[in-house]
Order: sequence, then C-alpha cells, then structure tokens
Amino acid sequence: DGFRHGKILDSEDLGEGLEDWDISTDEKGKLWVVTDTGWAIKYKRPGKIDYKVKVAEYDFIRPRFAVADDLLYILERNKILKIDALELHRKKELEEAEAADLAKAEKRKDADEE
Repeated sequence: DGFRHGKILDSEDLGEGLEDWDISTDEKGKLWVVTDTGWAIKYKRPGKIDYKVKVAEYDFIRPRFAVADDLLYILERNKILKIDALELHRKKELEEAEAADLAKAEKRKDADEE
C-alpha cells in the first residue's frame, strides 16, 4: 500500500470483492495490475492511474499476466487471453463522448420545445 517514497497502490483502485490479483510492468516500466474481478489498471506513476478497463465479464481464477504495448496476455484457466487494453480504453472513451453529445442534443431539443 505504501513505502517511504509514497503510495504505490491504493486499495480503492483495485475495487471491491477482490480476492486475487497480479502485478507486472510493461516494456516502458509502467505498472499494471489485473484483478480476479476482471479489471486491468495501468498506472502513469505510482499511485496515479492512467486508465482502468474491464477486460472480462466473469471472474478470473488466480489471474497471472504479462504485458507489452498495452496488450495483456492473461493466463486464465487453461488458455491465454490476448486483450488490447488500449483499444478497450479508447472504445470506452468514445462511448462516453457519444453519450455526452446525445445528452447535450436532448437537452437542446427540450430547451427548443419550451
């Protein structure tokens, strides 16, 4: 949770219901975490999240992984899942932007009708 130079991970970052997790670094030395609840977290620096994405809709059993170029290789039961975390993050951002634009358009429409 922390050491003399400050916090590395905050337990709140990992989410609730967590039983197991794994930690690794990519080729640039960035810290990554994968939890058994299906979340992948990339850190900009210790204690500061770059992004967090849901990589599975089911729980992993003892997740173990490696990472390179934002590609996660997660050992899950008897297979290796190859997941592009950056692509998932970009899709999430795009969906959020589209939802915000839609909400603005509906708000404008309601204001015009009044």
